[in-house]
Amino acid sequence: MQSTAMKHFQGLRQMLRQLSVLFLTLVLFQPVLAHDHDLEVEGFISAIGSDSLGTDSLVVNNITFFVDANTEIRGDHGTPLTFSDLQVGDRVEVHAVRQPDSSWLATRIEVEDNHHPPHDIEVEGHIQFLGVNDTLIVQNILFHVDANTEIRGEHHDSLSFSDLQVGDRVEVHAVRQPDSSWLATRIEVEDDEDDDDIEVEGRIQALGVNDTVVVNNILFRVDSTTEIRGPHGTDLTFSDLMVGDLVEVRADLQPDSTWLATRIEVEEEDEDFRIQGRVQNVTPPHITVDSLTFLVNGATRIRGPHGLELVLTDLLVGDLVEVRAAIRPDSTLLAIRIELEDEHPDTTIVGRITDIGVHQLSVDSLTFLVNAATRIRDMDENPLTLADLQVGDSVEVRAALRPDSSWLATRITLRQSVNGLNDDVRTTARTFELKQNYPNPFNPTTTIPLVLRERRWRKVRLDIYNALGQQIRTLFNGLLDAGRYEFQWDGRDDQGRRVPSGVYFYQIRIDNRVGDSKAMILTR
Repeated sequence: MQSTAMKHFQGLRQMLRQLSVLFLTLVLFQPVLAHDHDLEVEGFISAIGSDSLGTDSLVVNNITFFVDANTEIRGDHGTPLTFSDLQVGDRVEVHAVRQPDSSWLATRIEVEDNHHPPHDIEVEGHIQFLGVNDTLIVQNILFHVDANTEIRGEHHDSLSFSDLQVGDRVEVHAVRQPDSSWLATRIEVEDDEDDDDIEVEGRIQALGVNDTVVVNNILFRVDSTTEIRGPHGTDLTFSDLMVGDLVEVRADLQPDSTWLATRIEVEEEDEDFRIQGRVQNVTPPHITVDSLTFLVNGATRIRGPHGLELVLTDLLVGDLVEVRAAIRPDSTLLAIRIELEDEHPDTTIVGRITDIGVHQLSVDSLTFLVNAATRIRDMDENPLTLADLQVGDSVEVRAALRPDSSWLATRITLRQSVNGLNDDVRTTARTFELKQNYPNPFNPTTTIPLVLRERRWRKVRLDIYNALGQQIRTLFNGLLDAGRYEFQWDGRDDQGRRVPSGVYFYQIRIDNRVGDSKAMILTR
């Protein structure tokens, strides 16, 4: 029997190791984090075992953690424990680090209060029935009473079960038992003047098309007077509610004996873990990050840089996000909070907009993604939107190169609009023209044309930059009069070294003022 159980555990451990590898990709996108291989998980121990080499391990939230002599194990009050003190069913918080073989090594295990978060209920109403086996019915709900049930009178005097009578108005506090019955923890006999009402906390079990919700096996009606709120006071609608949401429902008993919900509060769940990575898919109400799919409900807070409030559809595939999540009883992952990260720009390009899409724009034929974190401003730092920009506008784009080789615009500055050029800009635009290189793509050399129209000697500098914004070559730095010029680049840096294939930029400066920048592609 023990051998069979051990084989089952080893098979489970191997499967869960493969599952935990899904978390490995988050380290690829956390170069700025000091602890990018750390994991914190809170949950119940589902398995404990040792392999043939005597290595101890435990499973929490379907993740296998290995334990060694350096693992610190503490009890509920900070008391030191050993691995043998742990038991299946213990509620623990595990701190772990990723090992070179992609397994998780627990650095600290804290045994917490071992009670499951109680499914509480508070009911006010009249006692409808008293059973000889210490049971009572209030608001059509059967409650069990045991020796630990506290019973108080109207003036807080201690009572016994035999003091209760059918018809007494009471407030009952109860918790759900493993067999789904209700155990009364406190019964208070009250003045009989208050209206019948009920407060229930639990998960939504069902949602009806006729605006009904079932929580703790109680059906509640919802109408236009029902107030529905998120955990931070945000206004929600009935359509924002989902099966599985943790809610508190306040309701009034109606003359037809039905319950009308007066207020429904979607509660914030405890965070079990967090992950940083790239968005792979957005299909409301779900989002996939690093191969993990998260449910997004009315309680999920989505924020962009600078505290910007977002909705799920603001997020784009490829966005860098941090997700804080809870593992629900049905093993689904609920996103508690999603933060869209600000990415560090790798390069800056100046040029004219050649095309504008829904979430992108092209500058001199180089396409940049625009997401909810992209800051768009004019020269006076007034905020703009993508819809404010037009083809032909001159812009400065700061961009970050993503792992999929796409460019994300982190900031766009409108330098001049086709509808409102100032005199300085008009003069500059008339005095020179930096044209697109040819051929493009190229190997091994390309030609960069420049036209100077103003008949006077001007200081001109032409530089080449790589995709990281690093200057690698100065093609020209001197004085030029009006005329047409062509500059050759042989794909080498200032030290004469051949540069690798990729996207490069060339930028002109006229009298120390930055002019246009254009992109070119070198192939080897």
